[in-house]
Amino acid sequence: MQSLQSEPLWLPTEVVVKINLIHTAALGENHALLFPEKLEGAMMRPRNLWDYEEPDAVSLAVSYMHGIASAHAFEQGNKRTGFDAGFAFLGANGLTIHPEADTELMAVSFIELIERTITTADFEAHLSEYIVPVDI
Repeated sequence: MQSLQSEPLWLPTEVVVKINLIHTAALGENHALLFPEKLEGAMMRPRNLWDYEEPDAVSLAVSYMHGIASAHAFEQGNKRTGFDAGFAFLGANGLTIHPEADTELMAVSFIELIERTITTADFEAHLSEYIVPVDI
């Protein structure tokens, strides 16, 4: 697991909205933030985790991923947005996916998390195997 020495750089809501815009535009889907309050709630989940537990970077990233995907705040692309927001958070905090990681398998595992066929801990463990410092 990737521990954090100090408070992480948090994702601004505007970045998550931009991620959704990029995903929906790529597929010709309508971009609409239908429930800003749900997105704000999802954005607070990692901060609450930080305040009350001692999470590592992957746990916080998964909190973003799961929270955004589950909030259904956007008309389209909620899972894609959540998935990429988690990696944007990791990148902002000096971590990335190992170049040899099977990103397709990670995406399948993420869908299993959203569908509740695996637990958050299972997904975190799987993701942790592929997260490395940016300089590698």
